Amino acid sequence: HFLFNALTSIRAMIDEDRGRARQMVTELAAFLRHALMERALATTTLAAELDALRGYLAIEQIRFEERLAIETHVEPAAESCAIPAFLIHPLLENAIKHGARESDGPLRVRLDARLLGDALRVEVWNTGSLVSRARTGIGVRNVRERLARLFPGRHRFELTDEHGWVRALVELPARAGESSAA
Repeated sequence: HFLFNALTSIRAMIDEDRGRARQMVTELAAFLRHALMERALATTTLAAELDALRGYLAIEQIRFEERLAIETHVEPAAESCAIPAFLIHPLLENAIKHGARESDGPLRVRLDARLLGDALRVEVWNTGSLVSRARTGIGVRNVRERLARLFPGRHRFELTDEHGWVRALVELPARAGESSAA
């Protein structure tokens, strides 16, 4: 879904703003390079995952311009933790797809990651309210299943609606990791 949206946006942008279209192609290539190097159940470091996500978010920022505001807050100590590759991506994609713009501003998306005792906590926030399909969609189901398979009884995953914000929370054991990408 994301790939087709990105390609459609690039096609429309070529005549409007070639510089932005080139930037979007560059970001898409970097994101796909990461996607093709990581396997579905492989682990990577949070830092490597965030690098790929920055490419994805840059593409979305180009597509939505001032209608999307993105913030990231990552504790440096969390960056070396192991995380399943592409675990956060579907949560960010849902935040952008199902989130709502503020009445006088953009859709706001925030990614927070930090260590909490012996756990890595990753939170994806977006303005709006929780819609039923966001709770049961393919991306959320895949995140739930992967966490259950990789960390049986040792993880936490929640979707909550809090005062005009939706929060997707993932907690998993904090352990040092290496990227499996070549």
